[in-house]
Amino acid sequence: VRIVGTAATPQEFPKNAALVPEVALAGRSNVGKSTLLVALLYAHRDHETAQRPPNMRGRTPHTVKLPKGVKATVSSKPGETRQITFYQLEDRTKRRLRLVDLPGYGFAYAKPSEAERYRQLMSEYLLKRGKALKRLLLLIDARHGMKKADSDFLQELQQDRLDLPLQIVLTKCD
Repeated sequence: VRIVGTAATPQEFPKNAALVPEVALAGRSNVGKSTLLVALLYAHRDHETAQRPPNMRGRTPHTVKLPKGVKATVSSKPGETRQITFYQLEDRTKRRLRLVDLPGYGFAYAKPSEAERYRQLMSEYLLKRGKALKRLLLLIDARHGMKKADSDFLQELQQDRLDLPLQIVLTKCD
């Protein structure tokens, strides 16, 4: 796993988009996008060596020690992901896949102008990434269900990018 790019502007997106398929993670701020990304990036590692506090049954607390390597920023504060990060996975046969961590939409501890910049950046990515973007994982907090911000996001996406395969992922239900 390695980071092949971080983008605060569309000009910073990796240029070889057509060569590497991408799967992006989207959702409201603090829905668990970065946490899921870390779980996906390190699911193949031996978790028996992870030190889990007793009685945590399925939770992934910050005290669990993950293997060394690149990790997404995880925080309890909404709006910590402020740019798009491209994580590239490669197997022994050189097949590659990128997991893309998008900023959240909806509430964030940021100035309204900054939150709008994140939204515009995410919109640019989703609309202009083309065929490289193979799937969008839309994360929904299972404790709260679909919110207005989710509906608005889906409506905008359906108006502009009907060809994008979408998969709903329920989070925070462990």
